[in-house]
Amino acid sequence: MNTILEDIIKERKGMYCHCLEVSSVEDLKETLYSVFDEFKDRYSKKDITDFLCSFEIYFLEDESLSREDNLRNESLLYAFSVKDFVLEELVNS
Repeated sequence: MNTILEDIIKERKGMYCHCLEVSSVEDLKETLYSVFDEFKDRYSKKDITDFLCSFEIYFLEDESLSREDNLRNESLLYAFSVKDFVLEELVNS
């Protein structure tokens, strides 16, 4: 298990679910940026990478969109590489 995840689980006395529900790739990217910013001064880049790449990602339907748009967003979300994004946009930038 990675360092950040261990710290969070200990801090929350085991009450933690390591997953994200998002409606689009853009939402996922915003969340990853936010989490990265939260931890960048306290943990190593490797620890942050391990933490971000270990999230379970679930699609959350956006009721304001059409079925076709939701299906497109879901497909794009599950095809998105969190690891590539984290390494290219967050860690190595």
